[in-house]
Amino acid sequence: MQPPRPRAFGTLGRLLLSGLLGFLFFYGGFTQEPKLPLKEVGPGLFEIGRVRFSKSERTVTIPVEVNMREGAVEYLLVTTTGKTHESVFRTDAEPYHIQLAMLLLNAKGRGTNDFPQDKTKPPPGDPIDVEVIWKSQNVQRRAPAEEFVFDVAAKTTMQSVKWIYNGSQMNAEGFAAQQTGSIISLIDDPDALINNPLPRRDDDDNWQVGTNRVAEIAGRAEVIIALPKNRAGRQSDPQF
Repeated sequence: MQPPRPRAFGTLGRLLLSGLLGFLFFYGGFTQEPKLPLKEVGPGLFEIGRVRFSKSERTVTIPVEVNMREGAVEYLLVTTTGKTHESVFRTDAEPYHIQLAMLLLNAKGRGTNDFPQDKTKPPPGDPIDVEVIWKSQNVQRRAPAEEFVFDVAAKTTMQSVKWIYNGSQMNAEGFAAQQTGSIISLIDDPDALINNPLPRRDDDDNWQVGTNRVAEIAGRAEVIIALPKNRAGRQSDPQF
């Protein structure tokens, strides 16, 4: 019996996707409209390039690998062409694919560089959870992303937080995250898609690799971005 063939988006989804592609084409700094290998791979489960997202769970999954096993870092996740000299993880996924997946799940972001001067206040955007999934001795393990970062000032693992999806910004060259490769930042970075809400995000030297957790990952892993669901348990994402 052959497996079911992947299905395309519905009509509304295609219309929404067309609008998002137009957004990237005119403002994202692409000389040609980017190809978007979008397909449905299961009930409510979709892929855009290397990125997978679930309509029902409101999650976005990104394949990653460990980039640094010790030392000071300013990012949790960047692309392979991003700031790999200061990031815990790296990925070959495209930032604009992550952005499209988030928008299709009705994330708002802010798309602004207007971050608060008062660092006790988080950057503008949507609160989200970020986790890491990996296999160790054929057993799947899962942990909050904060456990992979050490807070020097607090002398312990980064505290549990709701990360902020700010959605990067547009600059003179286009969509900033696609250019810089910045996806999840520990310091204030409006170019990144996601930012750290903690007050010490203005200290470039405060964050280090959480060596104990990172040591548990020998191969590839996945970063999971989870958007909140409403109280009634129904999703507010578009019907596509």
